[in-house]
Amino acid sequence: MNYDADMDAKLFIDSWKVDQGTREQIKHVAQLPGVYGKAALMPDCHNGYGVPIGCVFGTQGVVYPSAVGVDIGCGVRLALIDVDPASVTEEQLKRIASSIRMKVPLGRDVHTAEDEWKRSGREDAWDSIISGATPSINLVGRDQMSLGTLGGGNHFIEIQRAGNRMGVMIHSGSRNLGHRTATYHIGVAKGLNEKWRTPIPSSWGLPMLPTGSDEGRSYLADMEMCLTFARINRLYILMACLEAVGEEVGAFRDGAEVVDVHHNYAAMENHFGKNLLIHRKGAVRARATDTVLIPGSQGTASYVGKGLGNLDSFKSCSHGAGRQMSRSKARDVLDLQETIDGMNATGVIHSVRTRSDLDEAPGAYKDIEEVMEDQAELVKPIVRLTPMLVIKG
Repeated sequence: MNYDADMDAKLFIDSWKVDQGTREQIKHVAQLPGVYGKAALMPDCHNGYGVPIGCVFGTQGVVYPSAVGVDIGCGVRLALIDVDPASVTEEQLKRIASSIRMKVPLGRDVHTAEDEWKRSGREDAWDSIISGATPSINLVGRDQMSLGTLGGGNHFIEIQRAGNRMGVMIHSGSRNLGHRTATYHIGVAKGLNEKWRTPIPSSWGLPMLPTGSDEGRSYLADMEMCLTFARINRLYILMACLEAVGEEVGAFRDGAEVVDVHHNYAAMENHFGKNLLIHRKGAVRARATDTVLIPGSQGTASYVGKGLGNLDSFKSCSHGAGRQMSRSKARDVLDLQETIDGMNATGVIHSVRTRSDLDEAPGAYKDIEEVMEDQAELVKPIVRLTPMLVIKG
C-alpha cells in the first residue's frame, strides 16, 4: 500500500497505472462530508459513475447511494464440483452451453412460463425476499420473473478447470430491480441535497443521505432487499447450470464447495475502533476469515483466495481484473479476428462473433495475474481456475 497525496487516498496499485478519470473521482471522495479516514483504491480500479470502480471508503452518519452503484448486490457465486474437466469433451461442453441457454434467460430476457417458474420454488424464494420489506419503488411481475436470470453487460456464466475439479462460476446482480431501486434513491438524494444546499457539487454525481433520516433508512432497507435478491438470483442460476452439467456428465455430488460474494454494497463494520458504513463499489470484503472470488475476463484465469484482513483497505480486495478500456473504445480499437483467434487458441468455447462482442473481450480488461500480484497484501490465492466455456449476457 502507498499513500498518494495528490489523490489523498491509499493505493494498492502503482499510481502511474491509475487513469485520469479515476484520479479525479477519488479526489472527490476525500472531500465528501462524513468520510472517515482515507479511501482505498483496489488494483482493478477504473473510472465509474460518481466514484471509481474498485473504490472502498467508510462514512459516519451518511450513505452515498452512487458509491454502491446501480447494480446493487452484483457479485459472484462459484461451485467446485467433483467432475474431472479432462473427462468432458468439447461436444459435451457445447451441449451443456445449449442446455444452460434454455434454462437461464440471458440479457434482457426473463422467465415467461409462469407455471414452470412457480413449480421451481422461486415463488417461495420471492416471498422470502420481500417478506418484511416495504420497498420505495413499485414491484412488478417482471421483478419476480427475473429471479434466476443472468442479465447483460459483463455478467457471465463460466465452466472452468480447477485442477481435477470443475468450477461453475456465476457473475450477476439484482437485475432491473436493483437498477430501479438505486435510480430512485439517487434521485431522492439529489433533490434533498439541492434543498439543503450541500457543499457537494452536483457534477460529481454523489448526493448523500443521512443514515438517521427516513430517506437514508429507506435506502439501506431497500439495498438489503436487493442484496438478498442478488444472492438468491445467483443461487438459482447456479442450480440450473449444475442441472445442465449433470444431464451431460451423469450424477455427481452437489457442489463440494460453494462461495458467494457481493461486490457492490454498503455494510456497517468496525474499523480503526470506529463503527463505519463501508461502501464497496467493485470490491470484495476480504477479512482473514473470508474466502473471496476474483474473476478474470473470458479467456483468462479467475481466482479463489483467502482474505488477509488488511486494515488499510478496510479489509477488502479487488472484485476482478477490472477494465482497462471503455466498452466503446474496446469496440473501436480491438481487432475482432485477433481476439477470436486468441480465444480459440486457449480452447475456450465462447460467443465472440462480431465487433459488438469486443466490449467484453479479454483485451478490454487488465491482466488478472498483474492484479493478483498488486494485491498480495490483500488476498492469498488458493485456487486458480481457467475457462472451458463462457456464456455472456
